[in-house]
Formats: sequence, structure tokens, C-alpha cells
Amino acid sequence: QMTEYGIETGSYFEGGKLYIKDEARLKQAINENPDEVLKFFTNSSQNFEEQGVARRLYNILSDSMASITTQAGSESSFSKYDQSILAERIRDIEKRIDAREVRLTQLEQRYWRQFTAMESAIQWANAQSAWLAQQFSY
Repeated sequence: QMTEYGIETGSYFEGGKLYIKDEARLKQAINENPDEVLKFFTNSSQNFEEQGVARRLYNILSDSMASITTQAGSESSFSKYDQSILAERIRDIEKRIDAREVRLTQLEQRYWRQFTAMESAIQWANAQSAWLAQQFSY
């Protein structure tokens, strides 16, 4: 137990934070039986209950980092072919951006055609108006 070495955990709300409550007890344990203290922190075993505290922490952090890497990808794996969840979402967003850009280009072309047709109609109406004005001026 960690309490045998003067180490205790904080409250539940602190998320497992460790405190050295009795520094003298820890120093005494290190001086009297350093191998046992070392084994308590670093013992490696296949059985979780027999692993040392630091070994457990290392394994938990390694698993967590692997999980994060699976979701977010790693710095060296950022590419179009990354299989992480974030990379898939980025590719999906890029596809939607491309589709919207195509739609925007189509809208722009339609509006140019309409504007050109309107300009032609205005020119034709102006020409007719000028012709009519000329006919009534006699």
C-alpha cells in the first residue's frame, strides 16, 4: 500500500492526485529497504495487481496515448491517407467544401448568363425606344 510509504491520494474530485503526507516515513522506507520501495514502484508483471505503481501509470498512459493517436492521428501521420477519426472528418469537410465550390461556380455562371441576357434585353429596348422616338419626331 502507498500509505505504508507515507503517500496518500487526494479527494475524489482531484482525480487521483498523490500527496506525500509523511515524508519521514518515505525516507525511512527508502533507507531501510530500498529494493522493496523500488519494486513497489517499478515491478513489472503480466498481472495488473502485481505491477508497480509507476509501471501501472506508464501502461495506462501508453494505452491512452494509443487511443488518442487512433482518434487524432500522430504528428508524423498527418496526410491524406491517415486513417484517424479526425483525418476522416477533415477529408469529409474537404469534400463538402469542394462540392460547395462547384455549386458556387455554377451559380456564378448562371448569374453571368442572366446578367448578359438582361444587358442584351436593355440594349434591344433602348434601340427600339430610340427608333420609336425617331419615328415620332417627324
